[in-house]
Amino acid sequence: MEREIIMELLQALIMLATLLITRYAVPYLVSRIGSEKIRQAVTLAQQAVLYAEQVYSPDVASGEDRKDVVVELLHKLLESRGIEMSEDEIDMLIEAAVRTMNAGKAEQKDAAIGEEDW
Repeated sequence: MEREIIMELLQALIMLATLLITRYAVPYLVSRIGSEKIRQAVTLAQQAVLYAEQVYSPDVASGEDRKDVVVELLHKLLESRGIEMSEDEIDMLIEAAVRTMNAGKAEQKDAAIGEEDW
């Protein structure tokens, strides 16, 4: 019971963080870069994060090492499309992509736990 409460709180915090990043970071970037380029940048960030998650497991590389891989890959992808972003903006995109990915994992885990009850 206590574990379920902690999991619910953790999931709520992840959702709140995702909401705040989406609410404040994305509009700022849209105003600075343009909506089409920001859509491309968000998609590229999500793809880079998923790539690092698949290729570099926690057993092989630390979270910081994986983030370095994502930053480098994202820089190359953005540059190839003519999208210029600062280090802080790239960091915001990566954090949002990681939180979105983790929120999806939490939902899948909760769904799997719910199915076990049947």
